[in-house]
Amino acid sequence: MMKRIHISFFLTLSTILLFIPHTTQLQTSQAWTLLRIQHLLGDPTVVNTWTNYTDFCNTEPTSSLTIVCYEESITQLHISGDENSPPLPRNFSIDSFFTTVVRLPDLKVLSLSSLGLWGPLPAKISRLSSLEILNLNSNYFYGPIPEEVSLLRNLATLILDNNMFEGSVPDWLSALPLLTVVSLRNNSLSGTVPDSLRTLDSLRVLALSSNHLSGDLPDFSSLTNLQELDLENNHLGPQFPILGRKVATLILRNNSFSAGIPSEVSSYFLLEQLDVSLNRFVGPFLPALLSLPSITYLNISGNRFTGMLFQNMSCNDELETVDLSSNLLTGNLPSCLEGESRTTVLFSRNCLDTSKENQNPYSFCRNEALAVGILPRKRKKVSTARVVLVVSAVVGIIGAVVLVGMLVLFVYRRFSMKRAMRRPPRRLIENASNGVPLKLLSDARYISQTMRLGALGIANYRSFSLEEIEEATNNFETSNFLGENSYGQREMEVRYSLGHKESHPQSGWLKAFNFFTTGLFPVGMLVLSNGSRENNNILERKKEDKVDVYNFGIILLEIISGRPITTQSDVDWIKDQLQASIGADGAARRRSMIDPMIRKACSDESLKTVMEICINCLSKAAAERPSVEDVLWNLQFAAQVQDAWRGGDSQSSEGSPISPSQLPQSLVTLQ
Repeated sequence: MMKRIHISFFLTLSTILLFIPHTTQLQTSQAWTLLRIQHLLGDPTVVNTWTNYTDFCNTEPTSSLTIVCYEESITQLHISGDENSPPLPRNFSIDSFFTTVVRLPDLKVLSLSSLGLWGPLPAKISRLSSLEILNLNSNYFYGPIPEEVSLLRNLATLILDNNMFEGSVPDWLSALPLLTVVSLRNNSLSGTVPDSLRTLDSLRVLALSSNHLSGDLPDFSSLTNLQELDLENNHLGPQFPILGRKVATLILRNNSFSAGIPSEVSSYFLLEQLDVSLNRFVGPFLPALLSLPSITYLNISGNRFTGMLFQNMSCNDELETVDLSSNLLTGNLPSCLEGESRTTVLFSRNCLDTSKENQNPYSFCRNEALAVGILPRKRKKVSTARVVLVVSAVVGIIGAVVLVGMLVLFVYRRFSMKRAMRRPPRRLIENASNGVPLKLLSDARYISQTMRLGALGIANYRSFSLEEIEEATNNFETSNFLGENSYGQREMEVRYSLGHKESHPQSGWLKAFNFFTTGLFPVGMLVLSNGSRENNNILERKKEDKVDVYNFGIILLEIISGRPITTQSDVDWIKDQLQASIGADGAARRRSMIDPMIRKACSDESLKTVMEICINCLSKAAAERPSVEDVLWNLQFAAQVQDAWRGGDSQSSEGSPISPSQLPQSLVTLQ
């Protein structure tokens, strides 16, 4: 009987033990470490139930608190406080806190979020040599990210978002060969993205948004496992990043990217989210982005993408959001984005042919595209001989400008003298030896300088007498004026029958060439204030001269940029671009503003001089514009610089070329 009871007792006990869960007894030292952490954190709500009797390894995990143990040691510690928790009190010591944390040497995961931790991240964190995941999101850490983190050779995930870390993105991240996630969002990091990140073969996520980073990105094509690149809210650019084909999320929003989107992006078949909004992108929109096999979110708003949309374009059926707003798109919205489509579509402030949302007129998009050089004017293919001829014409255009200007100035002065000689009893002081007026002798320097243009390879020209010009202009008939306001007397055709008709190659890119060689003069330069009232007339003549200089500046602006100028806004915009390019370091930006044919044929120094003259001629205040004489002297200097650059000899029998020291100082350099 007793034997049966004994056997029954052991069977019952065994059954009970089977249903008792297996527990891990935590080392006493690690239990005390957790209680110390509770105290240093100020006993926040998430851990305020901990006591000396808490079974830490068997607490129910929650989204705010998780502890994982293995063989009497803590391997994972997740503590998350309330969102937007304030910094811990002033007596909090970040050094003491991490001195306590590193007493958990077997930690593989350490996640301490929104706990109000503040101070520089201590270097002693490197003692957690087993650490694989480090998450210190949403605290108040500041200073540089310590290099000692690079000693955590098992680290695969580094999340330091929403802190105040400063300095650069660590170059030493490349020393962590197992890194798959680097997330440093919303800090105060600056400088460029280090080139060394290219070596992180296992990298899948790189998130650097909301910092102060700038410059172009390294070539990330070697990061074949990269799936997410988040660079939002920085100053990166201008070149589009070079990436591998596995990227699924690409966020470039609110940066300084200004080049076009390369066609290779159309082959990113895993791409799900693409946001390039609020940049300076130009060039054609890639319709293929709408039909990428994985795309669900596409945002190109706030750029200058061009192109015509068509109703029959195809879209991915899984598209959820498409934002095309504030670009230069024309045509019709694709039918796959209209009707019963469940896609959220935004397309305001384009030039689409629709009454929906706010659209600009077609001319707005075209003019804006032309203004930034997105839509090049069509050029016909020409033979090699024609190209040589056009380039030769370009090289000589500066000299042609000087020639015409000097001719008109000489005619004007001669005409003024003739009128003065008709007035009684005005007396001229004459040269005792030959009877030539001293005024005319002083103007002879313009004739001698004009003759030097022969050294530039410009075609021979003939001088016209005053009588011939009077006949051609109907005795300087004032009805030829097109306007006399401050904006200027626009150029008109004064076609004269002087038997001087030459054949020149026509080029759409340089209307002014025809202007100079076939007799199309700016009226203000040909008919200068031919009244007779003396004092008032002198002041009026000076005023008109300044208007003529402004108009001449517009002509130079068209020559330099190779763009048609039809409005005052065209003048102001192109002038501002030239002004900025002159101040830029190096010649690259300057030359990017120049008509390609002129850019190939002319030296940078010559172009820069003409650009400076042009900008000065277009000064808003008439008093700040140079005189006609100053313009001519500077243009001739530019022509001779160009000739020297070509390896020719611009010297004539009359002397050496003009040097900058001989020019009016106000025109030698841009003031």
